[in-house]
This record gives sequence, structure tokens and C-alpha cells, in this order.
Amino acid sequence: INFGQPINGLVTSGAGGLNYTYEPRKNNRFNVSYLGNGTKTYLDQQTYSRNFTNNQTFEREQNLKETTVDRAHGLSTNYRNDLDSAKQITFTGNFNLNSGSTNSKAATTSMIENLAFNRLDNNTTGNNKGFSAATGLNFLHRFHGGWPLFKLGLEAGTNQSLSNDEWNNLTTLFNPSANIMVNQFQKNQTIERNYAATGTITRRLWRGFLVDASLRAQLNNDQYSRTQGVPPGENSLVDSLAVNFSRKATAVRPGFLLKKSTDKIKFHGGFNVEAGQIQNGLINGAGVSNSYAYVLPRLSFENEYNTSKRIGFRYDSRVNTPSVTQLQPIVNTANPLSLFRGNQYLKPEVSHTTGVNWMWFDQFSFTSIFANLTGTYTKDKINLARTVNPNLGQEISYVNVTDDYRGEANFEFSTPVRKLGLNVEVALGETYNRGINPVNGQNNTNTNYTHQAELTFKNRNTDKVSVSVGGVVKYTEAQYSIQRSLNNKYYNMGYFADANYSPNEKWNLSFTADVSRYQSKSFNNAVTIPLLQAELSHYFMKANRASISLKVFDILNKNTGLQRISELNYLQEVRSNIIGRYAMISFKYRLSKLGDGSGGMKIQVNNKR
Repeated sequence: INFGQPINGLVTSGAGGLNYTYEPRKNNRFNVSYLGNGTKTYLDQQTYSRNFTNNQTFEREQNLKETTVDRAHGLSTNYRNDLDSAKQITFTGNFNLNSGSTNSKAATTSMIENLAFNRLDNNTTGNNKGFSAATGLNFLHRFHGGWPLFKLGLEAGTNQSLSNDEWNNLTTLFNPSANIMVNQFQKNQTIERNYAATGTITRRLWRGFLVDASLRAQLNNDQYSRTQGVPPGENSLVDSLAVNFSRKATAVRPGFLLKKSTDKIKFHGGFNVEAGQIQNGLINGAGVSNSYAYVLPRLSFENEYNTSKRIGFRYDSRVNTPSVTQLQPIVNTANPLSLFRGNQYLKPEVSHTTGVNWMWFDQFSFTSIFANLTGTYTKDKINLARTVNPNLGQEISYVNVTDDYRGEANFEFSTPVRKLGLNVEVALGETYNRGINPVNGQNNTNTNYTHQAELTFKNRNTDKVSVSVGGVVKYTEAQYSIQRSLNNKYYNMGYFADANYSPNEKWNLSFTADVSRYQSKSFNNAVTIPLLQAELSHYFMKANRASISLKVFDILNKNTGLQRISELNYLQEVRSNIIGRYAMISFKYRLSKLGDGSGGMKIQVNNKR
């Protein structure tokens, strides 16, 4: 199901749901909903990456063919009851079941200047299933006088997953020559349980100020286990690769928040103190205990100092503790040329985010300006460290690096040009990221800059015809501290047009065109992808409650799944198959007499062309 993210591969999908709400009286409501969905995806993908260490560069090519099936069932419920004018109780619950299977074949070759050093041929079959549940119970009591509000919340949840994989690996080494065949299975099980309780009391102060005093206590108890051996049974287990690992994290977080809200000004300022302990270790093995305590300030301010002008500022900080899979220290050999293990000694990472925004709108000229600036600093960032062996195999683990910086700036301007009957929109964007990842024991600093500019023209009179055209240019620079020869520049350009024609209330014709061009000095060829689609809709029955539409996607059949990225110690290009050109017939019937049909029934039939 496409929720906005890119979809690679040929996908067959379906979904269905039910929703029921019962309200016997005002402010006493019960709701339950169910959503079930399933997908089957066939992926044909080619990946090219250029990797580097502190003294060499090498290339890696992979061809992957994979079929995956996923099924999910979700049930959610909530209940609210106002016991009286002062007391309220609410309950929420979410329950999910999922299962799936995978069948894949992959061939990966590592080279230096077109000379192969190793090759891995892998066939894998696997299946997985999981269950998650989360519940919350909240009680609210309003008082008169100086203590107007008390809130108590209880939370509990679990997340359990089980996967079974079996693979055949043929590893070929070329210098010296060797062939290694391995046929093994692996079972992974993760059980996570979490509990939390939060209490908050509000005190009324002078001149409209309020203060919240809160206390939150939480417990996370996680377990990860793995068995590995030679199929078909479990008679030939590899004890050195078995994992039975646990993580227990406790934390207490008292907080203080001063706040005030008026028609023009909103202010929140305070801090939390988070103190906790993380204990992890192998069953019947040495354990590691890590205690921490941080002061976490937070502040937000918004001022509508004019009817058309508003400025805001915010600052927030938080702690992110390492997960059970990031901590477990036993090596995973499923990919013999990319061995992975966790790190028991990871510390929590602490991030600080600050931002300022400004908005101006002139209701007479319909001119608007919006500007935003955001920055994040993360201390003890959890990143990946890589060690590349002489045969180009890799060993990967998690480490804490000293810091990580991210920044983003955006500016948007819109104004009408009345003589031309147009609206003009200009958008500018800047992003910055500087991160550290160790390669062969030496820190590599990866710095990325992205500059983007977008220009759009729209017609102002949209009674029957609406048209917008524009273009966007995106320029990215990637810099590496230990292998400057791989410093890279991306030039991505795009052009777009949207047209909509409604001669009357019964007919509508729309057309969309997006042309993207990807350029980069580190890849072989520039790529141009034109995407065109058109839709014709007819509305009928009383109040136009029914409609039928014919929509054609990717008219020229030029779409391709292309992704180019730069991060850590590699540049990467990924090409994937996607559905390409297809047509869709849709029928909609609106049950409600008013609205846009969001509560109606919709039937779609897809025909690939």
C-alpha cells in the first residue's frame, strides 16, 4: 500500500477495513477499527557502490531478484468517558499481527579497477511473523482554585517477532583462489516489553502563568535470541554463533514546565531530568551496566506581533538509548563478506534541536513569506564502524562517535502578478550534515551540502482551467576527509506541469508531467525520466454522488526506480524495476450528501498495459 514512499518492484496489493463508533451519550464514546492488507512484490534490482578506506577505493556490484509476501492485520480501539464535569477517563489499544515470506537470489562482486577480489552467490528463503500490542489508560481531574488539573497515565506494550531463514552461500575468493560453500539456517526471536507511568499536576501562578510538575517512570525489558546450524533439523547447531541476550533499561524523568498562552503569545519553557540505567548481557555471560543522567531543557515561543506577522522559536533535547539488536555482541555470519555484530558498551546518544521561523502574509496583496531555520547537534551519536579486509570483506559494528551536526534552512515567497494573471512562487532550501564513521580504525568525516531552488507559475482564474508549471534544481556536494578523491557533486533538475479542465460540473480532465534529470560526475551517465499521466472523470446521479474515472500512469513508459546517495564510506546507485505504464478505472459512490466523498465507497480496477 503506497502511503507516499517510493515503491520499487512489481507490487500486487489489497486492503480492507471496518470502522465502528458508538456514542450512547455526549462525551461517552467507544470506537473500534480494523485494517487488513497484503502485498506481493517482485524486485529486480541492480546496485553499484564505490567504497573507500583510508588507503584505497573499491567497487561493488550486486544483482538481486527477490519475491516477498507480507500480510498484516491491525485492530485499534479507544474509549472516552466523562464521568462528570471534572473527571475524564480514556483508554486506547492497538493490536497488530503480521507475517511474511521471502525468496531471493543475489550475486555480489567486489573489485579494484575492474579486477575481481571476491564474489558471493546467495540463495535465501525465509519466513517471519510478529505480534505487537500497546495500551494506554489516562485519568484527568479538573479542580477549582490554584491547582486546576491533575493527569495520570499508564502505558504497557509488547513487540514480538520470529524469523526463520535458510541460505546457500557460495563465496569465491580470487587471490588466493578459494571456493567456500555454506548451507545453514538461522532463527531469530525478539521479545520487547515496556511499561510506563506518568503523573502531571498543574499549578496556576500570577499573570496567567501556569506551571506543570511531572514525573515519569519507565521500564523496558527486551530479549533477543538466535540459533544457527545446518539444516534440515537442529542437530548440528553452531554454539559459537548462538545468542541469548537481554537488555533491561529503567529511567525516571521528573520535569518542570512553565507556560502561558494568550491570543498573541504562546510560551512554554522548562526542563526534564532523565536518570536511568541500562543493563545488558548474554545469559550465563558477563554483563554490562551503564548509568546515565542528563538535564534536558526545552523552550518554545510564538508571537503574533502583527495581524499578518508571526515569529516562533523552539528548543528541545532528548535521549535515545541503544536497542537490544544494537547491543548484542555475537557476530552474524549470514553474509560472510559483511560480518555484523553489536556493541555492549554503547552509550545513549543525546540530541539538541533548535529552530526559528518567521511568517508574513499581506491580505491585501496576497503576498506571503515564510522562513525557517533548524539545527540539530547530537552528542555520542550511534554510527556504524567498518573494517575492510585485504580480500574486501567487511566487519561492521556500532560505535559512539563524538558528535553529529545537521542543519536546514527554507525560504518561500509567493505573490500575484495581476497584469499577467499569474501567481509566482519561489522556494529555496539549504541542508547541511556532518557525520563521523570510523573506517579501518580512522575517523572519516562525511560532510554533505544540498542547495535547492524551485520556481512555480500558476494561473489566478481557475473557474474552468487551472495550470501550474515550474522547475526545480538540486545541487549536492559530498566531501570525505580520508579519501578526498571521491568528493562528489550531484546535479538533479526537474520540470513539472499540471493542468486541470472542468467545462462543467459533470466532466473533469487533468494532465500531469514531471521530468527529472539526474547527473553526477561519479556515475557513468546522466539519466532523464519523463513521467506523464492523464485522468478523465465523469460525475453523475443526484448531487454528483457517483463518478467514474479513467487514469493512465506513465504514458511514455519511462519510469525507472533510480536512487543515488552518498553516505558513510560509499557512493551508491540503485536501479529497480517498477510497474511502469498502467491504466486504472475507478468508481466512487458517496454515501453522504455533502463533502468530497471521503466517507464513501471506492472500487478500483487496475490493468497493467
